[in-house]
Amino acid sequence: KLLVSRQCFEVSSHFEQLLAHFRQLLAHFRQLLLLAHFRQLLAHFRQLLAHFGQLLAHFRQLLAHFRQLLAHIKQLLAHFRQLLAHFRQLVAHFGQLLAHFRQLLAHFGQLLTVGSSF
Repeated sequence: KLLVSRQCFEVSSHFEQLLAHFRQLLAHFRQLLLLAHFRQLLAHFRQLLAHFGQLLAHFRQLLAHFRQLLAHIKQLLAHFRQLLAHFRQLVAHFGQLLAHFRQLLAHFGQLLTVGSSF
């Protein structure tokens, strides 16, 4: 009976050791799972960082195109101002031409008046 009791105690002790090892194994497995999740999280973070880099590159391109557009608008405004200045000169010359034409008509009227008095 004592032998059976001692063997039961040894089996129980071995079972407790086995259970302790199993718990350690489970703890290591959990750590490995956490490590795997951490690696996945790190991979997703790297992808997110890459996408952010691409987005930043596209934003820089958009900014460059916007600057080019602004430069073209400034050039267009400068050309429009030149065109407006030329149009004003043309209107002024047309006014002078009209004044000369009126003088010419007045002189022609005087000539007709002088000619009819003879």
